[in-house]
Amino acid sequence: MASWRLSKMCRQSAVLLAMLCVAMLGSYSVSASDISSKDKFNYDALNELLEKTPPSPAAVGRGNRDDHDNYSGSTPPISQSEIDAFRAKLNQCYEVSFLAASSDAGRMYAELSVELAKDGAVIGIPNINAVGPGASSQLAVLARKAILECAPYDMLPKDKYGSWRDVTLRFSVAGMQ
Repeated sequence: MASWRLSKMCRQSAVLLAMLCVAMLGSYSVSASDISSKDKFNYDALNELLEKTPPSPAAVGRGNRDDHDNYSGSTPPISQSEIDAFRAKLNQCYEVSFLAASSDAGRMYAELSVELAKDGAVIGIPNINAVGPGASSQLAVLARKAILECAPYDMLPKDKYGSWRDVTLRFSVAGMQ
């Protein structure tokens, strides 16, 4: 079980690293003066690839930003049972029990904001807004991982999309609050 969890974490880390590399390469270009005539490498093809617009956070995440941007109108708030279902699903992926032994465990927290598409998929990468003392930064990274890993949140009602498209979540060692 532990090796499966580790390999899943490695795959997710590799995906995040690949997204970072794509974002960094989006602003890099090779000029013709940098190329010597003896080079056999096809720099024109490389430049074509590098000059392409890097993927937007919507393409990097799993959601569709068009659903988010085209929303208009008012919606009723989501019910407590809908919030509880969201919390239960997210807490299934949130594993920080090893932080409970920390002397700061009772004071650790992280606050993250998340954009969701109408189908419940995460748009982009959740933003870490605030962290508490001690190992709270590690707690924030694990919370971000849980948000991405548990998506999509298809239990959220589409007719109440305006109430849950932008959410701010607070995590502690005990789970999402």
